Amino acid sequence: MTTGYTRAILHRRLGFDYPHITHGEGCYLVDEGGKRYLDAAGGAAVACLGHGLSDAAEVVARTVRQFSYLHGSQFTTRELESYAENLIAVAPAGIAHVFFVCSGSEATETAVKLAYQHHQCLGHAGKRKVVYTNPGYHGSTLFAMSVTGKRSSQQKFAGLVTPSPEIPAPVCLRCPFRLTPDACRLECAAALEEAILREGPDTVLAFIVEPVLGASVGVCIPPARYLERVRAICRKHDVSLIFDEIMCGYGRTGKWFASEWWGVTPDIMTAGKGMGAGLVPLSGVFCTAEVLEVIRGRSGDFAHGFTFANNAMAAPVAQFVLDYMKRHALLSRVQEVGGYLMDRLHETLDGDEHVGEIRGLGLIIGCEVVRARQGQVPFERERAAAERIVQEAMKRGVNLYFSTAHADGVRGDAIVIAPPYILTEPEADTIVAVFAESLRAVTSGLE
Repeated sequence: MTTGYTRAILHRRLGFDYPHITHGEGCYLVDEGGKRYLDAAGGAAVACLGHGLSDAAEVVARTVRQFSYLHGSQFTTRELESYAENLIAVAPAGIAHVFFVCSGSEATETAVKLAYQHHQCLGHAGKRKVVYTNPGYHGSTLFAMSVTGKRSSQQKFAGLVTPSPEIPAPVCLRCPFRLTPDACRLECAAALEEAILREGPDTVLAFIVEPVLGASVGVCIPPARYLERVRAICRKHDVSLIFDEIMCGYGRTGKWFASEWWGVTPDIMTAGKGMGAGLVPLSGVFCTAEVLEVIRGRSGDFAHGFTFANNAMAAPVAQFVLDYMKRHALLSRVQEVGGYLMDRLHETLDGDEHVGEIRGLGLIIGCEVVRARQGQVPFERERAAAERIVQEAMKRGVNLYFSTAHADGVRGDAIVIAPPYILTEPEADTIVAVFAESLRAVTSGLE
């Protein structure tokens, strides 16, 4: 007699009946029954070029015919070196080097180890604490979880995560200082300096923050001059500033990297998801010349690596993605269609009692779902409002993404829309219509 979970594959959601996808076409995915799903989430802001890219398949085939694997500490290729140079050319001013890994979590681990070795080479032996924001998300490996401001994630592995200094995130909708925009003096940025002084500047290694917060809060744009202020604080106390652009970077906001909107360059930056467009697992850890020169001059090597670090197999495909984005002017497209999508969301949902806020930049947009708009009162967590909305939209053929637990560590529901950059206006209309229908179907049953 067989009981319990019976599948050979250990799925993340044990009780969920997954659609079996057979192929994709542009912004759509198609399951084995022929049902089409408009991928309004791009997976998790990953499939930025959409699906069914036959030209990319040719690039993969050509690469596979050349070799199978090259260890990043033993070999390189002209294509890998060229891709890195082309990527640095579109990176924020001051960024000079990139180290390739496979995932966002790996990138976070790499970024912190890079900062640590940099400071060790400078003789800063006591610097080992990493300050992070709550909410905030930086990955699912143990150290990445230690600097992820998501209580629901940390509590499940409380015996394994390393306690790290935490400060409030720059979330204006629920300002942790209970201030209105006109009274704001960037207390959320001042909290960083307070944390550094409290912990001791000689013990604080880095501050990690998303220039545009993503999955942890359902998208949040920081107040003006926030990034500029934390840049100055980090420089003052010799703390490495790490920007996590895994979700918000690589064109998602309508610029190559989100921090460009504010003209602020970090010491170290991570990016991923869209870099490989879902075609290859790829992320990057970027740094300034100063960071690497200290290590090169005093240590000689960067003491870190993974089996698939600086993977030469990924470079031709990633170069295809970069070229495709340039050839089709997708940064401009993201700004244009993102603006259209945002306008349509406001036209359709402004005034809805269960919509607390619609926010975003380019094609990373979040909608706060609340029990009552007045006072931004969240639904109780057991209502699972965000999850139900996503499921309802899936029935109607639109794939959305959700965020939870950001209001108070337990409650909080938001829907994230992060479709491919090739989205059309009619497809944006479909997303808005289905989302609105799904929102109202679910919330009417929760009142």
